[in-house]
Amino acid sequence: MSATETMLVAGSFVAILSVLQWIMVYSVLEPWWRRDNAVGHSLVLFAGFAIVTPVLFILSLLFNLSRATSQGLAYVEIVLLFSYGPAMAWRSRVWIKTSRRERGQGPAGVAAAGSGGAGDSMPDGG
Repeated sequence: MSATETMLVAGSFVAILSVLQWIMVYSVLEPWWRRDNAVGHSLVLFAGFAIVTPVLFILSLLFNLSRATSQGLAYVEIVLLFSYGPAMAWRSRVWIKTSRRERGQGPAGVAAAGSGGAGDSMPDGG
């Protein structure tokens, strides 16, 4: 294995472990798995999609397994690629719905900046 391939594999493992670490921290801090937490579901779904590319790198570099060598993996990749469309459409719907619900509100229910409310200044006095 060349130095470049070694770095791609190492970087892929770092990427996967980093995303999994984020999911674990988020899971401790926010009960995203609850039915009423669509934003949490959306964030974890996006994190899951972020793992796909490094996993494919590892399969290709360590096991010589790619869409060129495996028809089954090619179909998995096709399904994953097409799943981005409905997943991102759903995420957009969740964020639009959340934004409309919270329009006019800042963090933790503070009035939005410029509205004359308590949220007019930045925490650092700006």
